[in-house]
Amino acid sequence: MRLMSPMPADVDATPIIFGCAIVVGLVLLAAFGVMRLRKRLWGDDSGEEGSPDGFTLGELRQLRQNGHLTAEEFEKARAMVLAATQRRANSPPNPKKPPDAA
Repeated sequence: MRLMSPMPADVDATPIIFGCAIVVGLVLLAAFGVMRLRKRLWGDDSGEEGSPDGFTLGELRQLRQNGHLTAEEFEKARAMVLAATQRRANSPPNPKKPPDAA
C-alpha cells in the first residue's frame, strides 16, 4: 500500500513551497517576538540570579583543588558567594518575575 502518490507532472509545486516557507518564517518571527516580550516584561535572567563572577562553590572548590586558587583566594571568593546567596535569600521575590515552569 502506497501512502503517497507521486505528484502529477503538470502541477506546479512552487506556490506550495512558497506558502510553507512563509508559514515557517511567521512562526520563527512570532517566537522571537515572544522571547523579546518576555525579556522586556520580566527582565534579563543574567546578573542578580547568578553568583558573583558566575562561580558556584563547587567550581571554586575545583579551582582550589587544581591549584588555580590559593587557600586565601578560595576563602575570599567563598565568602563572597555565600554573602550573595544570603542577600538573595533575604531579598523579597520579584513580583514581575514569572513562576518557574516545572
